[in-house]
Amino acid sequence: PSDDGKMLYLNGISIDVTEQKEAEASLRESKRTTDALLNATADSAVLLEPDGAIIALNHPMADLLGQRTEDLIGTNWYDFIPPEMIPIARKRSEDAFVSGRSSNFVSSCRGEWYDTRRYPVIDETGKAYRLAIYIRNITEKKRAELMLEEREKQLKHRENQIQEMNAALHVLLEK
Repeated sequence: PSDDGKMLYLNGISIDVTEQKEAEASLRESKRTTDALLNATADSAVLLEPDGAIIALNHPMADLLGQRTEDLIGTNWYDFIPPEMIPIARKRSEDAFVSGRSSNFVSSCRGEWYDTRRYPVIDETGKAYRLAIYIRNITEKKRAELMLEEREKQLKHRENQIQEMNAALHVLLEK
């Protein structure tokens, strides 16, 4: 300061943070887009690291697992799978990572039926580095299919009975 208390000069550093602010805004927009895509389906969806760490999931998946979405990020997917199903789940996931191809299977667990699809996320070198899993509860569909199969068996049985009665009636009428 000068003798009269006025500032003579100011020393400082100026940093342009425009790029950082734009990157942060882009990241927020990307997160909103990802969340919208994940929650656009009624299917349960989860995105995993190769070791099974959950990095993203939708609300239906959190509901299926009985927890809040934010509490599941960073936990291990295999901790939520019934113990008897872990070996096959790990094998199917490993196969998807190695082959880079999607897979689909139907399974039953605790009285419910599920259609599970695995989709590897491929990097620029063509290698799978994450795995997206979509699970649809198809219990009602399976029950309807089983009921239809049972009805078809009953109808076939009745058809056979009618054919037997027709044959017997034909024999009686010939006499």
